[in-house]
Amino acid sequence: MKPKIDKDPFEYHIVPGSNWELIWWAATDERRLERYTNSLNLNFLRERLLFLKLFLYLVPVVTVTCFLLWILGIGFIALADLPAITPASIWETRFLEQWQELANFETKFAYLFTTSVGDLVFGLVFGLGGGLVFGLVFGLVFGLVGGLVVGLVVGLGVGLGVGLVFGLGVGLVFGLGVGLVFGLVGGLGAGLGAGLVGGLSGGLGVGLGVDLGGGLGVGLGVGLGVGLGVGLGVGLVFGLGGGLVFGLGVGVVWLYYYFKNLPPKLDDNVYLVFGRIDVSLLAEKRLIQQSRENPDLAARFVRFLFENRPTNHNLAALLSHVVAGRRWEAAALEMEEKALEFPDFEINGFTIPDSWQKQLEPLKKTLIAAEQQTQISLKKEQFEDFVQELKKMHDYVSVARSLTFRDRLSATRRIDWHIYYREAIAEWVRIARQQLQEITAEAERTEPIAANIYKTGDSLTDLDERVFIDRLDLKNELSQVLYTTKGFSVLFLRGQRRVGKTSLVKFLPLLLGKRFTVIYLDLQGNITSVPDFLRKLRTAFNKALALKEEEVWELPEHWSEALQVLLHYFAQHAAAENVRYILAIDEYEELHPHLAKNSEQGAAFLGTFRHFAQHQTAISFMWIGLKFFSELKNPNWNEYFVNAIPITVGYLNRAESFKLIGVAPLDYEAGLPEKIFELTQGHPALIQKICYGIVNIANEGGKRHITWSDVEQSLDKMIYITNNGVCDVFHSQTCENEVDLDVVWSVIKKQPIPQEHRLRLRRLIEYGFIVEEAENYRLQVPIFETWWKKFA
Repeated sequence: MKPKIDKDPFEYHIVPGSNWELIWWAATDERRLERYTNSLNLNFLRERLLFLKLFLYLVPVVTVTCFLLWILGIGFIALADLPAITPASIWETRFLEQWQELANFETKFAYLFTTSVGDLVFGLVFGLGGGLVFGLVFGLVFGLVGGLVVGLVVGLGVGLGVGLVFGLGVGLVFGLGVGLVFGLVGGLGAGLGAGLVGGLSGGLGVGLGVDLGGGLGVGLGVGLGVGLGVGLGVGLVFGLGGGLVFGLGVGVVWLYYYFKNLPPKLDDNVYLVFGRIDVSLLAEKRLIQQSRENPDLAARFVRFLFENRPTNHNLAALLSHVVAGRRWEAAALEMEEKALEFPDFEINGFTIPDSWQKQLEPLKKTLIAAEQQTQISLKKEQFEDFVQELKKMHDYVSVARSLTFRDRLSATRRIDWHIYYREAIAEWVRIARQQLQEITAEAERTEPIAANIYKTGDSLTDLDERVFIDRLDLKNELSQVLYTTKGFSVLFLRGQRRVGKTSLVKFLPLLLGKRFTVIYLDLQGNITSVPDFLRKLRTAFNKALALKEEEVWELPEHWSEALQVLLHYFAQHAAAENVRYILAIDEYEELHPHLAKNSEQGAAFLGTFRHFAQHQTAISFMWIGLKFFSELKNPNWNEYFVNAIPITVGYLNRAESFKLIGVAPLDYEAGLPEKIFELTQGHPALIQKICYGIVNIANEGGKRHITWSDVEQSLDKMIYITNNGVCDVFHSQTCENEVDLDVVWSVIKKQPIPQEHRLRLRRLIEYGFIVEEAENYRLQVPIFETWWKKFA
């Protein structure tokens, strides 16, 4: 026996298993039918043939149904002896005379059967033929799907109704008997056609009112209206009967799908079967409950509704908020991007307010800052900020949305979906407060002398504002250049590694204000080719401006052509904004080896940069690095950026160094800050490392007073080690060749510099590593010399 394979309840196949299934789609889900017929790419003739084929499939059904109803009809006439109890003027004289000679029900029934069976056949042929023509004409106007959905239903309804009319009326009645004829058409034909179409397409109410009211209400209304309008009592009987029979038939089908697995389930409900239906009054609360219990399954159901049920997008939107709220609650304090995504759709009454997204960003930042903090007292402080941001977020989502008139009429749209986010964030607040209590208790047990906020590795960010020294000289120089210089298209921010160039760039938005937007790209170990550089520059631009591109950018093969396309893209967006863009490219020297692989293309590439810079002022390029343009050959950078505005980032001055040393609330022995300055000469990364070690020593020893022995201990732990991230970088990256090493050793040993090494000596002086005193030279930073002797 083959194992049973569970069917995916959300599978929306568009290839029918049989023609009967296709007919079923015509009655229940015209969207699926439309997708199937579109996939066939039928021409006009094949569309008509498909309609004819399906129409002929139902002809036997209509024929049998009509015959059975006709048997009931003539049986009713014979049993009730209608010709004897109704006015004689209604009936034909010859028929009435023969009728009076019949003695019992059997003979009357046999007489009616033999007399009108020919009319029944004729009526069926005439009715089905007319229905076929009607369906074909309707299909011509509204397309194949319209012809199938309406043509089959109404066309077959006409066939059934006209067949009965002829079978029960023609040859028997005249005059007012027309009322009987049209009563039957209204009751049976319209009861089937309008009841089926109206019921399946939706109805007059919501919930169960739509389920049964569509079929029964429309069918009964049409049957009753036509019967009363033109018929007599017998027509009313058949009109009412037809509406009841077929209207109730549709209602029973719907109710079967609704009640077969009570209560309704996410993976088994009427929405998965019918294209147009709304039972939210009965199913909504249960679906919400199940969505909270199984958000993954609910997400699949929501996706099914959005993709396949256009009339149920409101329900899909509601449940998507239920799912999002539940995932938020489950992801408390994790800040996982996927779990915190808001549902993305534009549906009136269900759209996430912009203020929510804006409030979510500082929430993420404060939690990330708290989690990355190793100093317990500072961690406590930042976690307190996080709890406050959580409360703000809770206030944002607690603002109830305004309800429209339609909202107040419909159960689905009256649901306050904000509540699911309120509940989730309330859980966040509870957990965050609990964590804050634990952090507070730990801080009380291990309260440090000082919070260690010094950085020993990466560049500073806005989270490190307290250790970012506001370098007024650079700030004033940058401000003067950017605000007063017309056409500042290329800037060159030059300086040694680890002196704060990157940190300065990251703080530029705070220094410059809203008139400038900085787009930052670090090239160190980050690019593999020139096209890779261009792609990453475009990505950085899009990220800074919150731009989304649906397709991957396809670069032209030639580098300069690709750059032209990219610069044009930048210029288009710059023209739409009243700001200046600064494209800050850090460690720019990393680009040169890739350009040098094809010096001809590389030269054209730099030429394109120069041309663009000379003909616009909305976008500036800030090249950031150690080496001068004149050092980069083939292509020769200096030829293309002669007019670049140079800005040198040096060491901190004495006052700035003392300010950085004094960030930690420690009591330094007299003269210690001056000694630290003399050792470092204001090198910011060295001061950060020394002070980081000093704070750790103070906390470990439980003392606030710092002596020279503490400074020496910090130097041994943080500076005089093989890889301290400053001195070793100078040795391995700046002095990358034997000549540089020889020059440094000659300076340290006070030996004469060979004439052939003078050029490299001059370059190291320009870099700021070596200073000239009269006719002698020395390393500017004493720590560098001590480290070099120990480890170089």
